[in-house]
Parts: sequence; C-alpha cells; structure tokens
Amino acid sequence: MEDQSTSKALKSKLSFNQMIEHLERKNVRFDLITKNDAKKILQTSNYFYKITAYRKNFEKNRYNQYINLDFKFWKSTTSLVD
Repeated sequence: MEDQSTSKALKSKLSFNQMIEHLERKNVRFDLITKNDAKKILQTSNYFYKITAYRKNFEKNRYNQYINLDFKFWKSTTSLVD
C-alpha cells in the first residue's frame, strides 16, 4: 500500500490543455483572458506550477472550487514575485 506522499510524487504532469481543463473544474474563469492566451502563458512561463503554489490564497466554496477567480487575477499574483 502506497502512502500519500509517494502517490503524490507519482502524479504525471498535465498537458497544457489538461491544465486549462483542471483550472476550469476548479471554477477558474477565463473572462478577462482567453483560454488560448492562458495556454500560451502556461506554455512559455511554466506558470501552472507557480500558480498552484498560491492556490490557498484564494477563497473556495464547499465543493473546493474557487469563488470569483479569473485566470488573469491568479496570474497577476504570481507576477508580483517574478
């Protein structure tokens, strides 16, 4: 039986399309920036992993989905530390 830390380490990396889909499932919106532009940002800057480091800073509902969070706001938060 695997422990949690081992199973987390074995997760495969997501494709860029899967990253967008994952963010959508988490209720991240793409109103202020298009999905295509967000995908380009993820492709050129590896922002997905930077962004996920800040995930606890944003409010979530009881279904573990973000509340009123647009990708552009999330990305701008990570830009503050670049």
